Amino acid sequence: LQGRHTAAELVQEVGSPNLCVISGGTGTKVEYTSERYAQLEELVESTYYTYCWALDGLASGTVIFAALTYMAICLALGKMDLAIFCGAMAGACLGFLKFNAHPAKIFMGDTGSLALGGAIAAAGILTHTEILLVVVGLVFVCEAMSVIIQVISFKTTGKRVFLMSPIHHHFEMCGWSEVKVVAIFTLVTLIACLLALLEKMFLKNCPKWLNSV
Repeated sequence: LQGRHTAAELVQEVGSPNLCVISGGTGTKVEYTSERYAQLEELVESTYYTYCWALDGLASGTVIFAALTYMAICLALGKMDLAIFCGAMAGACLGFLKFNAHPAKIFMGDTGSLALGGAIAAAGILTHTEILLVVVGLVFVCEAMSVIIQVISFKTTGKRVFLMSPIHHHFEMCGWSEVKVVAIFTLVTLIACLLALLEKMFLKNCPKWLNSV
């Protein structure tokens, strides 16, 4: 976990007054009673994304679908400024993918992945679809959880659950090519995003308390 946020660092950074929520632009506001909650969600989500840039095209390819999903959600909610932002993010990742696809000429690194993770988290917060972030960012959650499980298992039992973490390296150790891993993970993200959109459409006809999902 070198270079990543530890639990103590997460708490310390969330407690810092210098960490702020990204604004969605004119006409968009955050209606949370606890600003620290929004800060924590952005910080955790952006940290999850940092595990994906190590493979050529993985972070940019998956973020494209996540950003397009939130663009559709924002359009449905009438948040045009936020929809434009998400569309621009998807377009930027598509352009970057030309140089980041295997074999990559340019790498994203933590700087790009943290920014993208924070942007997707901000879209989730500003559209009040925080729980839906788990579905849209399914690959990123699995990547982060594989690291957490691996560390806890090794620290407590001395044994590794995965051959290597994050989980995309586990599949590489199993004999999958880098291109295959990226293709499968991107396909999983596409399916998860489609399910998220279907869920959001279904919840429109559900009781009001469920619409917060």
